[in-house]
Amino acid sequence: MFALRRWSEAAKAECSSRDLAYHDLLTGLPNRRAFMEAMNKATDGRDAAPFACMLLDIDNFKQVNDLRGHLAGDRLLQLLSERIAAVVPSDGLFARIGGDEYALLCGLDEADRTASVANLVVAQLGEPLVIDEHAVQITVSVGIACFPEDADRADALLRKADIALYRCKARGRGQIRYFQSEMEDLARRQAEVAEALRDAIPRGELIPHYQPLIALATGDVIGFEVLARWQSSVLGSVAPSEFIPIAMESGLIGKLCGRLLHQACTDAAQWPRPLRISFNMAPRQLCDPLVPLQMLAILSNAGLAPVRLDIEMTEDALLENDRVARTNLSALKSQGITLTLDDFGTGYSSLHHLRTLPFDKVKIDRSYISKIVDCEKSRLMVEAMIKLTHSLGMPVLAEGVETPEEEQLLKSLGCDFAQGWLYGKAMPNSEIGTLLAPTAATQLACR
Repeated sequence: MFALRRWSEAAKAECSSRDLAYHDLLTGLPNRRAFMEAMNKATDGRDAAPFACMLLDIDNFKQVNDLRGHLAGDRLLQLLSERIAAVVPSDGLFARIGGDEYALLCGLDEADRTASVANLVVAQLGEPLVIDEHAVQITVSVGIACFPEDADRADALLRKADIALYRCKARGRGQIRYFQSEMEDLARRQAEVAEALRDAIPRGELIPHYQPLIALATGDVIGFEVLARWQSSVLGSVAPSEFIPIAMESGLIGKLCGRLLHQACTDAAQWPRPLRISFNMAPRQLCDPLVPLQMLAILSNAGLAPVRLDIEMTEDALLENDRVARTNLSALKSQGITLTLDDFGTGYSSLHHLRTLPFDKVKIDRSYISKIVDCEKSRLMVEAMIKLTHSLGMPVLAEGVETPEEEQLLKSLGCDFAQGWLYGKAMPNSEIGTLLAPTAATQLACR
């Protein structure tokens, strides 16, 4: 009897151990190990039935942890798991395979079944989740790859679903994307750019170019915005629209911006006139408590007074970590550095940030400026933005000015400053002296 009891206890312990090995402790769902074993079985054999592999990732999950705490984040994961599990087909497998990442296997008996299941999953999150009496609205991004059409091995299928998920995130989140072959080409290119960028930053391949900032009333150059340019020794010319997002995704943005700012401050300290430079701060930088000290060290080493530096930031950057961002902005402001709210009119909380943060200037997004001549609504909105900003005691800069008609209209609306191709494209430091020569300044003022 004793031996039987010992055998029974050992069997229960083995079952419990196996259960722990194959299930997620927080949600009770199958874990990554269970999911991969199921995928390997599903792709094994000549007669393996077609199925879809879906990867689901919670958008901006970090903000929940930052705002509500990790316990609230854990509760969100549990509630989300329950909602999605409720719509998983009986022949499907739903698993939590990472922090805020889930995976779902679904048979392809019907042509549109995958889309139906994916849409059901997204629809389940349409209503807010209530956590500690707070309503939390979330969205998920879904990447889908199909067996055997996209891949015939479990690891390859998962990788292609992950590529589709990445493209989903890059296109604005909260979407459903199927894997396409060109996505793999793009992923390969991004990996090449990231690898080249890692070596290019310390070599000094990325250099600052400078776009003039103009006082509309006089036509004078009052400063320059710093823009990154990269002529890669490996890849040739790489556009900022390509390498900046990759730098942010790969964690290289801090090193890139630090190197770029140091060179820009060094250049500006040698200019014939003490003009300001405007530098865009990335979200990850704004949330780093060490950034104010690092920036002041760069200014000191370059011999540039803090009052000659203007930091631009978008509202997305402010939403990453509001508490740290506010502390950093106050620290920068106290040293004489000025602050500009960039892309005004494109965020959903512009008025809140204008009211609560110590901005010195507002920049109206080019998407409004490009339409003010032909679109009455755009003109009225720009006029309202200018009046609102002026009422708060701040000047306004319009970006993307390309025609004399846009310039004249902005003048009539009371806009203070402008930048755009009408005044010149971004230029290397070697051309700054020519632009600041008296004849060039006179030509701009007489336009």
